[in-house]
Amino acid sequence: MSFIKVLGLTSSSEFYIGSKDRTFRINEYLIVEDKNQGDLVFEVMEANTYNRYIPLNIGGDFIDSEVLSSLEAIGYIVDDETVYIGNCR
Repeated sequence: MSFIKVLGLTSSSEFYIGSKDRTFRINEYLIVEDKNQGDLVFEVMEANTYNRYIPLNIGGDFIDSEVLSSLEAIGYIVDDETVYIGNCR
């Protein structure tokens, strides 16, 4: 079982997810199990993989500083680990 975590700031229509061991595919549908709202279906719109050989592009369109801060806050070591990130709607 792989754990997927929500990263950075979210809006009512868009958010980022991250995982250490599960890759994401564009147009893939996943389900969030929420105790308050029930099961929520979302689609992966963009997917990227980052590791020490592919540095994070903070100034790019895909990832922002909030996502990077969230990764570090929940225990990811971005400079040493492979991190899979998806932009979802």
